[in-house]
Amino acid sequence: MDDDSAKGKPARSAINPTGKKSDKAASKSWPSFSFRTDLDRVYLELGGPAPLRGSIDRNTFARCCNEFSWPKVEPPLRRFQKDRDIAKRHWPWVAFALDQYRFERNQLQRRGATLNPTEVVELLNDIRRSAKKLASSLGRLQEYSYSVGDPAAPFRKPHLAYLDQFISQAAAGHIAAEVNKSGEHMAHVFFGKQSFLKQLIEVEVAAGEAAKRADKSLLKRKKGQADPALYKLVGRGAEIWSSLTRRVPSANRVHRRDSGEPDFVLFIQDLVRLASGERPSRKVVEISLGNRRTPDAG
Repeated sequence: MDDDSAKGKPARSAINPTGKKSDKAASKSWPSFSFRTDLDRVYLELGGPAPLRGSIDRNTFARCCNEFSWPKVEPPLRRFQKDRDIAKRHWPWVAFALDQYRFERNQLQRRGATLNPTEVVELLNDIRRSAKKLASSLGRLQEYSYSVGDPAAPFRKPHLAYLDQFISQAAAGHIAAEVNKSGEHMAHVFFGKQSFLKQLIEVEVAAGEAAKRADKSLLKRKKGQADPALYKLVGRGAEIWSSLTRRVPSANRVHRRDSGEPDFVLFIQDLVRLASGERPSRKVVEISLGNRRTPDAG
């Protein structure tokens, strides 16, 4: 009987009688392969996230989607959009909204995050006093550096002049590791410092006027909403809802057989739950939906 080589086939090795490649050799023959994430599939298979307003880069989406994965976000999206592909294209936007909500909630709820009206006025007065004190201190240092020399301390005056010039360079916007004693540079420093002192005086005057103009009624925070970050989540959620369902976001009660909450309210409640927030009532969602039209509610 002819052997394999006689038939034009390579002879099988005595070590590998099956003729199959070793695992190591086989691994080399396969092209390198990187596992695709759910977000990769959104871009490669679905054309990317839904075209909502704003521009979010892919790296930001990836970070947010890593925190709020598709398996976590899919149930509330599929609850109101049966088409899985449409729902999945909105997932990156939901993940981004939840990431922002969690960050803003933590920032706004930390102690001392906001100022009451009296504290705002005091802060403005602090700015006024600080500007005045800084201008005065710079002037005093300069005055001492020009004072008459003292025989008992012959190096004090030149050293004060050095320190004054060192700080003056920074005030003029020319901070350096050492004092530049060239005439042209020192002239630039002199005029730059004078401009800085003029700005300090202007800041002092403006801060004092701002303290007088501060309207405490506009600075006072209304009571009732325990979650100050909710209105921005509702604003972002409203835009996602409109694109996801092609329905107008509403927190108004409508006639329902089950007497349950409006769908948009249920959607927001689901999102808040994903971010471990306290479940908002329909009324709170309604208020937040109205607040999104006010300044800085983007």
